[in-house]
Amino acid sequence: MESHSSSNLAIPFYVPNLIGYARLVLIIAAHHIKDESPETAVLLYAIFAACDGIDGYAARKLNQCSSFGAWLDVIIDNIGRTLIWSNFKWGLVVANLEWITYVCNHCHGAGWREQLWKDSFANAPVYVRKVMAKGFKTPYGILAVGGLHVLPIWMFGWDHNVFKSHLSFLPSWIPISGFIILLSGRILCALVELWCVKVHLKCLLATTLETKNQTK
Repeated sequence: MESHSSSNLAIPFYVPNLIGYARLVLIIAAHHIKDESPETAVLLYAIFAACDGIDGYAARKLNQCSSFGAWLDVIIDNIGRTLIWSNFKWGLVVANLEWITYVCNHCHGAGWREQLWKDSFANAPVYVRKVMAKGFKTPYGILAVGGLHVLPIWMFGWDHNVFKSHLSFLPSWIPISGFIILLSGRILCALVELWCVKVHLKCLLATTLETKNQTK
């Protein structure tokens, strides 16, 4: 029993979780300096987003996958994107949708994706199936995930003239083209999020009705 307890205490200190804590420090630091040094904030935002893939790779490579790590990863992702979206007056609308989706999906536990797939995927709209197929490793999935993670960073950099001041070597069409592509990806992602919320609400209503019928 003592050995099992010690193993549990070690989980928060797994390498992928340590990467998660470092990402949290990065995003807080970026938020703190965003007004004084927006170009540095963009760099920290970008490192924060890029490291999202590194922790998952480390977890698989080191055999350190855990329910705690999966939960921590999504929580840090959401905290980070919320802080970035907070730079825009309407940004909290997007952030709130992300948190609502998180609550709806993770009521299934760490295996929410598999459970959602099992319960509702067969009847999902085509765009949902294309985005979520193969663990988001499809053109549609990459577009949606790119819009989810990169769009707010891109918009922050554009809003603070980082493209003109520090990336002036790029062709002038890249900022607007990137914005259009990322925005389309974020809209696609939002459609999938709204579908997840709808599935959860239908489940809640069905459960409530079933409970009432059992108490009659």
